[in-house]
Amino acid sequence: MNDATRNADFDVLLPVLNRRAFVREIGRFVAFVERYGTPSCLLYFDLDDFKSVNDRHGHAAGDFVLNHFTNILSAQIRDTDVIARLGGDEFGVVLAHVTLDRAKKKGASLERALRASPAIWKGDIVPLRFSYGAYELCAGDVADAAIAEADQAMYASKRSGRANVTAILR
Repeated sequence: MNDATRNADFDVLLPVLNRRAFVREIGRFVAFVERYGTPSCLLYFDLDDFKSVNDRHGHAAGDFVLNHFTNILSAQIRDTDVIARLGGDEFGVVLAHVTLDRAKKKGASLERALRASPAIWKGDIVPLRFSYGAYELCAGDVADAAIAEADQAMYASKRSGRANVTAILR
């Protein structure tokens, strides 16, 4: 991959796709849903109160926590899945060949993995809360609309308290 492609497709800080490339990848997954009926789901993660990490520990600690979160997510998904940073503390994951029920179970397993691996910054545990929502891709979906649906699912879970999890990241 040349530098221009890397700069266009990858996040500046993290070893994952950026939003622009993620939107393109969602289009590919939707095409598989349309052509082959292959189920795929989108998980949308939001790190709750992430600003407090930067405020309390500094931006270097915030970058460290973002990298750790990305590493945990990457370790828990398959090579056929796609992960991206959608914004400052928001991430998306597309799970290939996965129904909505299985996507929710994957979200729960990611919660457990994050809880099991605390972030230690300069000898201190850095607590972090996060929420997620899941959306099953459908034929004809437009990427931005699918992201918005997963985001709405995340906020619905956050409001109900179902998907809020206190996680400690390393």
